[in-house]
Formats: sequence, structure tokens, C-alpha cells
Amino acid sequence: MKKLAAILFATAILCGCSSKNSSSGNVSTVAPNYEGIEAPTDESGIIDWATPYDTVLQDFRKTAECDDTARFSIYDMNDDRLPELIISYGEAGNRNFLLYTIYDNALTSLGNYAGYSEFCLIMERNLIATFAYQDNVQDVQLYREKNDKFANVGSFQRTNDLNVVDDNEVTSDEYDAEYKRIFHGVLKQLGRDYGFYDDVINAALGRCEDWKEAYASVMRDYLKTYDDDQFSLFDITGDGIPELFVSGGYRYAPYVDIYAWNGCPVPIGTFGADGTIHYYADRDELLCAYDGPSYSSGSIVRLNEVFKFEQLYSYGDNVAGVKTEKNEKPSYYIDAELVDKDSYVKSVNEKIAGSPYLLGQDNDLNQEAIDEFLKGHYKTSQTKAMALKS
Repeated sequence: MKKLAAILFATAILCGCSSKNSSSGNVSTVAPNYEGIEAPTDESGIIDWATPYDTVLQDFRKTAECDDTARFSIYDMNDDRLPELIISYGEAGNRNFLLYTIYDNALTSLGNYAGYSEFCLIMERNLIATFAYQDNVQDVQLYREKNDKFANVGSFQRTNDLNVVDDNEVTSDEYDAEYKRIFHGVLKQLGRDYGFYDDVINAALGRCEDWKEAYASVMRDYLKTYDDDQFSLFDITGDGIPELFVSGGYRYAPYVDIYAWNGCPVPIGTFGADGTIHYYADRDELLCAYDGPSYSSGSIVRLNEVFKFEQLYSYGDNVAGVKTEKNEKPSYYIDAELVDKDSYVKSVNEKIAGSPYLLGQDNDLNQEAIDEFLKGHYKTSQTKAMALKS
């Protein structure tokens, strides 16, 4: 499946990710050499990133690696107002990632990576986290992009009896504390937003007539890839153009993908594990919550001007997973800090009080609904949410 970021996010509140079997990271050699390909600029000096990225995407479509598993993202990882291109392919737990950016008005490769489970952006820190698992070893590498460099700036490794942070052995508690500190905030999965279809590529490159045509292409991508999805449209930014919320995924942990409009659809994040996002109209905040078999968690976020979500508040507890017969005690966290139960309950109840509107499930996602959407006919969240706000 495409979406694991919501689960990774929720897990990061409490502890390191669970160990799974897959290959460890190494270098892939699928990508050709694009040295010297320039990114054109218009008369006002605006860089045309779409042209070189289109070259990469079309070349990749001709390779054997462009199979049913291949996906891509176009997203600004480092807030320089120029997006990066991330291509992924391969089976779950053993995926390959190709990274490209525009630097000094030219297409630049940031590296080709193989054998990873996920590439995720830690929005609060502009760090890229890669996850790899092998022989009960969890390996997490941290990278930062600057100019044409993709530098390794930290690491976490965990086994059943060993905890290592930045090549230094630490205790389990020290590991958990540092992991929670680094992974505090919103995570975005990279390389998994779009399929390699003509209309979807055109939409991602900003080559659609308007936001409706682009969103329709995104929704058609879901129809080709997933089942039983739903969607909502709601303007959380106040610019007059709604954001697109698509709900789908595993029945026991459905996600919500959010797309904004900036001349092209911007895949701004994946949230929640109950198929909805709670919108608080009185304060323009979103609550993403998860209640699972072993833990509960949530975060209140707000979208900023560079299409990243700022986390305003987070909470999590492991009450559901505590084994009392083993004398285990529950843990409660507010903003990644351990607190007592009474403080936790009081704080969470205050933060989630109100009458939120649930985004993600206003419309069934099917071809008929997409056709009607293009005509301007769809169920909207806006009227009901504005009523709540007043």
C-alpha cells in the first residue's frame, strides 16, 4: 500500500518503529546521467522546474523499473520555493528511491537509494528520514538537503538488545528520548504521491488549465490504484480555492491525503488513521487522531505559507497496549514530554473540545463523482463548517 506515514507519525510519538524484515539501504544504478540539463527561466526570472523534471519522468517510464509499484512526488523539501522530484519503485519494505533537485538553474541528482521501507520528511526540521529493516535491526538515517548536497546528519539503530544513536551506544530510555525529540512534528511520505499516467504527470507539473482539472487527474489516479476511497473539498487557506482531502487505505487504519493548489496540486501530507480529519473552524486548526490496539495519539496542526504543516500540539498514550499481568504501567505524553495521567486527560480534553467538522468523506470517489465535480457539482464541507464557525 501507498500510505504508511500516518502510522510512522503516530509511532514516533511514543517509540521507535517496530522491526520488520527487509533489505538494508544501498545505492541503485537505474538512473541515467542528467548532467548539464538546464532549467529554463522566463522573462521575470522564474525557473521552469517542470521541463527538466518531465524529461526525467518520461525517461523513467521507458525503463523496466516503471512497473505497477512505481510512484513519484514533486514537493519542496527544503523551503527554497523549488520542488524536488522523488521517484520510488519496488515492493513494500524494499523500495528504491531516486532524488532530483534544481540547483544553479540545472537539474541535479541527489542520489539513488535502494532497499528502504520509507523516505519521510520531518516537516518541523526539514530532515529526511529513511527507514530500513533487516534481521530484526531497525536502521534510520537522517539527511538534510542543501543546494546540491544530500548530507547524512544522524542515525538511529535498534535491535532487541542494542540501541545506537549517531554511532554511540545508549540506553533504551535515552534512545526513545532522542528519537521522540527528532521526530516531533509532522511526517510526510515522499515518492508515493502520483502514478505514472499522462494526465497525472501533467497535473503534477502544473500543466492543467485550472485546479479542477488537476484535482480530477489526482482523483483518477486513486481510482486506478485503490478501492473504496472518498473525498472532501474545503478551503482551509482562505485563498478561494479548496484543498482536496482523499480518504482511503486499510480498513483498520484509513488515512487522509491532502492536496493544496499552487499552480499545481501540492501533496502536502497524509494524516490520521480513522479516515477523517477534524477541522476546527473557530481557530482554523486540524486535528489528526488515531486510536489503535496498542496506543492512541493525535496532533493539532496548521498549514503555513510554504505548504508545510506546523504542529501546534501533540499527545499520545499506550494505555490500550499495557499488559497489567506483566505489571506494565501506561505512559502519557504531551508534545513528546512524559506527563502524569491527570494532566494528560485535562490537557487533551481542553484541546479537542468543540464541534469539529470531519473532512475526507463527503463524496464517494468514483468516475461519476469526478465527472460531476468537473461540472461544479459535489457535496461540500464549506457551508456546514462555516455554520459551525458562526
